[in-house]
Amino acid sequence: MKRLIIIACFFIASLNSPTSGEENLLMRQTPFVYPSGSCTDRCHVNYLHYRTKYKDSFFLHNHHSPLQNIECCECHNNDPANTKTHGGLIIEENDCKKCHHNEATNDDCLKCHSAVNDYRNGSFRYAGIHSPVTGTPDWMYKAVLCTDCHKQEENNFLFRDTRSICIECHNDDYGLLYDKWKEFLREETQPVIRENNNSAKMQKYVKQIQQYGIHNIQLSRMLLKGIQKERDVSAQP
Repeated sequence: MKRLIIIACFFIASLNSPTSGEENLLMRQTPFVYPSGSCTDRCHVNYLHYRTKYKDSFFLHNHHSPLQNIECCECHNNDPANTKTHGGLIIEENDCKKCHHNEATNDDCLKCHSAVNDYRNGSFRYAGIHSPVTGTPDWMYKAVLCTDCHKQEENNFLFRDTRSICIECHNDDYGLLYDKWKEFLREETQPVIRENNNSAKMQKYVKQIQQYGIHNIQLSRMLLKGIQKERDVSAQP
């Protein structure tokens, strides 16, 4: 009987032993799941500069994580780094609507689009590049709010075509004028953007004129004339 008790104790001890070969094998194969905060400490240390293509636009991490206190794992799969699912998107478009353009007011727009507001009031500057300041805002600056031109669709996620809204307030001729402005901005900015001899800072500057330009077409003309003068000077032998 005593011998049976000793054998039973030895058997139980072998099952619970931390040195069990089978258990050690399982421990080695089970990856450690790091907390989401360590993502930016261990691997994605430069994530604030990421410009991730999403749909027809770019997602900017620096407008979300630090400003809105959003954790990585709220949008990305937090599976271990050595798995295929690690970092995959778990957020959907409907989740974005909880913050974006959900009955947005004009002040809400300016929290993210302050640079557009500067462009509209004629005070657009760009660091390290000579940028004239007109001091003259767009003629519709005080009378028209962001939400007057950027109206949401019924699903509150997409925006209606701005051109059609211009026509609603004005007439068909204003729609043609809108087309001319867009064409002018495209024709004046594309050659500069395609040139390889421009600095990255200049490229970004011109792209912002292309993007914001229609908000203050007078300022756009001034800035593009200044850029053309610089190009003419640099082209001289």
